[in-house]
Amino acid sequence: MTPRITRSHLGVAWGLCLGCSAAPQAPAPVPDEPATYFFREQVPDGGGLIVEGTFTVLGGTVSVQAAWARCVEDPDPRGMVIRYECGAVRLSFNRNDPVREAWYATTVTLRSRETRCTQWGGPNQQQCLRSTTDVVERDVVRSGRLNAMRTT
Repeated sequence: MTPRITRSHLGVAWGLCLGCSAAPQAPAPVPDEPATYFFREQVPDGGGLIVEGTFTVLGGTVSVQAAWARCVEDPDPRGMVIRYECGAVRLSFNRNDPVREAWYATTVTLRSRETRCTQWGGPNQQQCLRSTTDVVERDVVRSGRLNAMRTT
């Protein structure tokens, strides 16, 4: 049975990423004028999926333009994170430091070959006489930091 990844799994991945920061840094100053940033990340094991676009920060708000899908804001009930659903990818920005604390999370399907014995024989039935190989799919969450470069 293939496990299904739900929105709660993406939330867990986001929560884990919040703890990924190395040494604590002072938050970046919040600009009084709009500042636009470009990001481009390749998702590990994502079959070539590129997370690319721009986001604009103004005061305590972030707006996103993704190259791969339309983004819809997904409110955080605690108000600590600004989140967007962009197709199958969630973008998350820490409200206090949206440039340095920007993350993506998505679900990818990993495929592997699994060999299992279908006929046992020999002394004490311990020798595999015939086997079959199946392709097994497993959904996993991949997430990472958005490395933003200021464009304006």
